[in-house]
Amino acid sequence: MTVEVYVKQGIVQANQGDLQQAIAYFRRAIELRPDPDVYYNLGVLQAMAGRSDEATISFRCAIALRPNFFEAYNNLGAILKDDNLLDEAEDCFRRAIKLNPDSPEAYNNLGLTQAKANRLAEAVECYRRAIELCPDYPEAFNNLGLTYVLSNCLGDAENALRRAVELNPAYPEAYNNLAAVLRDGDYLEEAEACLRRAIELRPNYPDAYYNLGLTQAKANCPADAVASYCRAIELCPNYSEAYNNLGAVLKNEGHTSEAADCFRRAIELAPEFPEAYNNLGAVSLNSESLDEAEKNLRRAIDLRPDYPEAYNNLGTVLRRLNILDEAESCFRFAIEMAPEFPEAYNNLGLVLMDKGGLNEAEACLERAITLQPDFPDAEYAFSTLYLLQENYDKGWEKFEARFKVFKNYQPEIRRWQGEDLTGRKILLFCEQGLGDTIQFMRYAPKVAELAAETTVWVQKPLARLLADANNAFAVYAGDTLPPEKYDFACPLLSLPMVLGTADETIPQNTPYIRPGGEAFARWRAVLAGRDGGDAYRVGVVWAGNPNHKNDRNRSIAYGTVATLFDNDSVSWISLQVGSGDEKIDGELYQVADFSTELVDFSETAGLIDNLDLVIAVDTAVAHLAGAMGKTTWLLVPFTPDWRWQINREDSPWYPTMRVFRQRGIGDWPEVIERVKAALDQEIRKVRQARAGTHKKWPVVAGGLKNIGAEV
Repeated sequence: MTVEVYVKQGIVQANQGDLQQAIAYFRRAIELRPDPDVYYNLGVLQAMAGRSDEATISFRCAIALRPNFFEAYNNLGAILKDDNLLDEAEDCFRRAIKLNPDSPEAYNNLGLTQAKANRLAEAVECYRRAIELCPDYPEAFNNLGLTYVLSNCLGDAENALRRAVELNPAYPEAYNNLAAVLRDGDYLEEAEACLRRAIELRPNYPDAYYNLGLTQAKANCPADAVASYCRAIELCPNYSEAYNNLGAVLKNEGHTSEAADCFRRAIELAPEFPEAYNNLGAVSLNSESLDEAEKNLRRAIDLRPDYPEAYNNLGTVLRRLNILDEAESCFRFAIEMAPEFPEAYNNLGLVLMDKGGLNEAEACLERAITLQPDFPDAEYAFSTLYLLQENYDKGWEKFEARFKVFKNYQPEIRRWQGEDLTGRKILLFCEQGLGDTIQFMRYAPKVAELAAETTVWVQKPLARLLADANNAFAVYAGDTLPPEKYDFACPLLSLPMVLGTADETIPQNTPYIRPGGEAFARWRAVLAGRDGGDAYRVGVVWAGNPNHKNDRNRSIAYGTVATLFDNDSVSWISLQVGSGDEKIDGELYQVADFSTELVDFSETAGLIDNLDLVIAVDTAVAHLAGAMGKTTWLLVPFTPDWRWQINREDSPWYPTMRVFRQRGIGDWPEVIERVKAALDQEIRKVRQARAGTHKKWPVVAGGLKNIGAEV
């Protein structure tokens, strides 16, 4: 057969979609006679078949045979551009333009190459020249619009992309790109309409489904967004960005395990995907997997050193780990890279509070709120800063931001703001921890004096104790709202604001909680059977609920606190309840463990009422002992919870409480040494007081194990 026949057969096969057979026919034609047009057509077929290396050779052969072959230069440049050989690609397009200065396609392709090289201004000029040569060139308008997006000229981008779809109403890529611009401008309904048009034109278009998911997520339609991302992944199983954004929606909806799986899949598909590492780090942070969070966030920063969000998240992890200096540096790096980053200013303020830099902390929080006026986290941080410094006027008001931060339940009953309660019924309700309820129960009798009927809704572990401790109000501990109708409701923690509490007006009505007589008598008999009834009894709590967000700072390792128990002049009583401390399993100590019998706080109060002293970290037991008027030694970290203030050894909330503070961040051993010295001094006083009785100190029965953590 002749060259012409092979070429004709190749064209027939190509039109029928059999590219491999078409390529074979063109190769046979070249074997008979090397021809630039045959090489060119062979290169086009090879490019269509995804055989870019072979296509490159064919186009080069065509050019070698015909040095002024414009189309061959233009197509060779396109392949080189796609292979990221940008300098060679640009040289091809410039040669093509030199051969045909009026070619809009060559200018458009040169613009694509320059945009890929991030030479955006030059790319814009090339697209403009292409449009000048061909005013009805939708592809050039589409590419011009994309380049304006990269240049952050969204208005110009929108105009160019609207012109692209106007010129070609069946152009799915242009609709997809226009939707992205509209989404950034918060025109979400029109953006979704553009994306649905793109999908109508190309039903299996993964990028359109991906952008639809982004739009729906921004419109706060998480279920729809999940469906769109899943469809994008179904169409393109290796779509790492879709997995990443699907994970982001799942994370926001509280599905942290599924979100983490999505981020891990995104990283598996794209091992150098900094955003996925950052998001995986954020999920690990929320699930308290701090070591994994730190590892992933450091990897995100390695991949993208100018990543302020990753620095902000890493700083949060390091703050939780009590690595405060590096945490501070991370937040400052984030702010340096993103000077209008309110979350970073807020977090910097928090870490400065942790380090005692309260004035600079206040300035950071002010800056955060200036940048983002509706910022509940910063408002709440302000409240803790003010309350820590006993600035109650400002503190109580800002403390109300906690409802937006923690999303605490509020019944749909008119909120009491201090209105006259004469003849009215009011519901007071708990909202946070057991210790909070105990602390603010002091206000319930005052409210009961004002109202005709008062009910206090509390946690179940407190119900029996509080019911036994008063007759001024009803105590309710159900899982749902009480069935009665109320005129008003108020959270217990908002009562100080409503009643205008200042330092000098904190109710000092301790003891305002007392155990029932039966519990007291039972524990009196139990302890007398153990120590003879005349020992100096000290109850101890060294660890709180491990799920508390600040437990790492407030709890003390058992090995550190155990040195207290070397003092055998004391009858030691563990007040821990909850999960066990495996580190002491199998060892014997002079510590009585009644954890299985402390079924609620009524029992705990009965036991405490038979003690001489309670030594506790910041837990509900410390509040209970203080509310009962028991001598209490509270051990707090360097930066305590707001209610323990700063630079004072007493507490305005509990007159019988003495506060032992860390003098250095994380230095519990030094605190324990001071407690031991104070305890020795206390025991000497007791011995001197008892010297006239000629009684011997009783021998304390020995050791228990498996002591747990207070809930």
